[in-house]
This record gives sequence, structure tokens and C-alpha cells, in this order.
Amino acid sequence: MSATFNMQFLAPLLALTMSILSLALPTQQTTEILSHQSGSLPLVVTDLVIFQSNPDINLMSFISFHYSDPEPSRNHTISGNCTYAVNGNTSLYMDWYEFCDSSGEYGFWYQENQILLTRSWWNWGKFPTYITGFAPSATNWTADNTTISPVGVVHSRTEPWFIPITSVIA
Repeated sequence: MSATFNMQFLAPLLALTMSILSLALPTQQTTEILSHQSGSLPLVVTDLVIFQSNPDINLMSFISFHYSDPEPSRNHTISGNCTYAVNGNTSLYMDWYEFCDSSGEYGFWYQENQILLTRSWWNWGKFPTYITGFAPSATNWTADNTTISPVGVVHSRTEPWFIPITSVIA
């Protein structure tokens, strides 16, 4: 098994374990965790390109974008590239999250009409807690950001896409 494969399953397991353990935390800690969600800077997607191959052509389909979290209160800022590729006969719609790096700190889940970003970090308050935030957004593909050709469909965003964290587990 590769390290990436192990991290894909280890990070959610760790988040689940920490969330179960945190059930015993006092209300003050829960309020502190939720305050990291509200009023914080959103996650940012830039340079997004999604190509879904025509199944008859069978080219590689892919998602590629730059992911950043400029919010320093979420343990530290992050910035990195996310990619996901599949055989052209396979849909890009994912069954689970794809982590963008081996740390498992940030990733995404692409589904029909939606992308869901995830970001995990440690809150080093009175009771250290591992937190995972979720930032969903509708894709809102339009004629302005979609190109259809005989080889497939390309969706893109040229402007930064700001996606706020709307829920957290700890």
C-alpha cells in the first residue's frame, strides 16, 4: 500500500476518532471551535480546469486547481495544487474525497453540480482538538465557463472562487 492510500483512510479515521473523543469537551471548547468557522477567511480555488472526455474518444479526464487557505487561525495557512485524473470512460464524479497532498490536511470531493472542499487543522486551545471543516459550493456552470467540443467538455474558472467553511466536526 502506498503512503497516499494510507493517508486517505487514516485522516478521516483520525478525524472520526477525535470527534468521538471530543464529545466530552465542555461547551466553552465547542464555542471556541465554532468561532473558528464563522467570520474566518474562506477557502480559495484558483486556476480551475475540469475536462471530462467524450467516452467515445477515451482521453484522460481530469480536475486541476490551486487550493489555498489564507486563514492563520486554522493552525497555519496552506497553499497547494489539487489534481484528480481518471480514464476517459470513467466519470469524474467522485465517491469520496481526494486529498491534495500526503498530509491529508486538505482535499476535495467533486460531484454533479457541486464541489466540496475539506480542510483539517489542530485547535491548540485548552483541550487540543483535531477539526475538519467542510466548504460546499454549487459549480454553477454556464456558457461563460463551459466549452463543449467533440473530444469532451471543459469547465473553467478564471477568477478566484471563495468558498466559506459552513460546517465543522471536531
